[in-house]
Amino acid sequence: TGATQLLNNTVSRNNIYHVWRTWTAFYDVGINNDFANDMYNGGTGATLVNGIHATPVYAPGNGWQSESRGMYQLAAGTPGFDQGVRIPNFNDAYLGAAPDVGAAEAGAGPMKSASPHLRDRRLRPPRRLPVNRQPARPSFATASTAR
Repeated sequence: TGATQLLNNTVSRNNIYHVWRTWTAFYDVGINNDFANDMYNGGTGATLVNGIHATPVYAPGNGWQSESRGMYQLAAGTPGFDQGVRIPNFNDAYLGAAPDVGAAEAGAGPMKSASPHLRDRRLRPPRRLPVNRQPARPSFATASTAR
């Protein structure tokens, strides 16, 4: 972010901040932030309520191994599994004792894009007709050209 782009007015719940180096998950933290029930494996750089300090362990075939398949489910019995908080109208359909931390619920299907064009490659945006096939624009006669 940088010193001129402070992290302000941010609410974070049930997220995984998985950092690959010894850096902090948040830097240049500003004001009015509320971080709770998030998992982080480095430093946070912010006050975190009920945080889980652990490196996420993903189920087999999940995590970075899943690449574009959108599978980021935590392995059963690992930190963050069934340790999230319920967020009304967001994660009501959790499958265990509580929601999992992270974007994906263990045992659920892969995450999908909200856009049908990205979700199903068979669906494409409407095609544009070539310029010479565009519908003709109506012409309007003026008093001087009308006969």
